[in-house]
This record gives sequence, C-alpha cells and structure tokens, in this order.
Amino acid sequence: MAKKLTSMFKSKTIAKILAGMGVAVAVPMVLNAVYPSASPTINKLATGLTSYTVGGIETLIGSAIPMFLTPMMRQPVQSGAGLTQGRTL
Repeated sequence: MAKKLTSMFKSKTIAKILAGMGVAVAVPMVLNAVYPSASPTINKLATGLTSYTVGGIETLIGSAIPMFLTPMMRQPVQSGAGLTQGRTL
C-alpha cells in the first residue's frame, strides 16, 4: 500500500495538479499585496495565466480546484436535518 502511494505521488500529473493548487493560493496573495483594488475576475485571470505558464493544462486544472471548492465550503451546514425540531430525541 505504501509503495502504491509513493508511486502515485511521483507521477508528474499529480505533481502538476498540486503545484496548481499552490499557485492558486500564492498568486492572489501576491497580487493583492501589489494591487489591492484588483477585482476577483482579475485575480482568477492572473491565477489561470500563471498556472498555465508554470505547468500547462494540469497545473491549470489544479488551480481551478480551489476556485470551485471555496464557494461550496462557505455555505452553512444544516445539522440534524430536521430530526429534533426544538426538542431532544
């Protein structure tokens, strides 16, 4: 099992996707430090162009993953799914 994991992380495709995730974090931070009034569209455009320049389409896919996951993680979670309705079970 451990050999399979290590061989999987030696894959260039996985490495490029992880690099894209790093680019998706680093580029907006640097851009906001240099140009604080940049719009979210400019941030996404700069991230996409930088990630494609760094590693091609795999890195671009890796940088898109956090862009799509972030809005989903900000939504409130409904706990209990209506099972309790004001009382304990």
